[in-house]
Amino acid sequence: MENSKNGGWADVLRTKYMVGPSRKPKAHTRAWKAVQIGRDICGKGSKWMVGCNSFLSFWNDKWLNIGTIRSFNEGPLNRGEGEVCIKDVTMNNGWDLANLSFTFPNHILKAMRATPLRRFAMREDHRNWISSLNGDFDSRNAYLLAIDENLEAPDFHGKWIWKLQTLPKIKLFLWKCLHMSLQVKDILTQGAKIFWEHSSCPNNLKHSFSDDLVSWIKINAFESAKATGKDYDWCNFFLLDLWNLWLQRNRKAFRQQPSNPNLVQAMEMQKCEFMYCVLDPNKRTDRLLKQVKWLKPAEGWHKLNTDGSFVCTSGLSGCGGLPRDCAGQWVVGFAKTISRLAQKDKSFAKPRNRKARLCIEISIGHQHQSMVAFV
Repeated sequence: MENSKNGGWADVLRTKYMVGPSRKPKAHTRAWKAVQIGRDICGKGSKWMVGCNSFLSFWNDKWLNIGTIRSFNEGPLNRGEGEVCIKDVTMNNGWDLANLSFTFPNHILKAMRATPLRRFAMREDHRNWISSLNGDFDSRNAYLLAIDENLEAPDFHGKWIWKLQTLPKIKLFLWKCLHMSLQVKDILTQGAKIFWEHSSCPNNLKHSFSDDLVSWIKINAFESAKATGKDYDWCNFFLLDLWNLWLQRNRKAFRQQPSNPNLVQAMEMQKCEFMYCVLDPNKRTDRLLKQVKWLKPAEGWHKLNTDGSFVCTSGLSGCGGLPRDCAGQWVVGFAKTISRLAQKDKSFAKPRNRKARLCIEISIGHQHQSMVAFV
């Protein structure tokens, strides 16, 4: 509404809620309240871009990222200085501040020198969003302004998390901890302290529990020593310890489940599994080669090989087989689907009789039988 003179929505809102520069007395709708809230947020997140021959107020308009210059000046200005425009204190080579009575500190001078001035391009003063590279509205930044989030917070220094040798879900968990999304140490203070005091922590790390959260996690996560009296690394056990304590706390808080009295033993088992399956899954082990092949029977004998399978879920089953002579030559074969009723027949429980009858029918006297079944 302030920046657009001929915009469609701006004209509608201006006509409905405004009388000149002031608000209509009955403008109390939700839309107008949203406009007022949005105006405050836009005032924080935007600034004026200086146009050619700018008529912006040098003191009272926000054309610097850091705010208005008047907000840094205490006391009254000299007569006539309050009406100074930006075009009055600029020249071809930059800024001309000699006629002003105010002595500007270095951070304001640096902000002024970093502000681009239009000398040849003919464009009017216009609004830009400060955090956006192209000046367009940034909804994420506006949301942070709406919830009074500290936009000048220090950069995140937890990139070392992704270098840890642990499970991806634990890395994400630590990332949230270091962003203070999860107040782990505050929530787990009592349980974690008791566990910490009775754990196999190396003696040189006992004092680290009193450190801040980031230092506590980082020191223990990169510790190369073994756990006291154990054969595994403390760093991996610590990370699994932290993760399982958090899960136990959530189960107790949201499902009313009691604490696991054997938590240490459970985590030691997880540590062994993690060490052999995750850290070194391709570890070379001694292999024993065993040849498996079909052996011919003695002369005058036949070998009968049978196979069968049974599916528990459907109850379907079947069997098959074939005899071979002493030269390995195929003699005859058979296959049969077995119904559910036949499975209940006690005669079916005597497969050797069926094989024997088959051998008699094809005149096989001596036979070796080999049977394999899959369930």
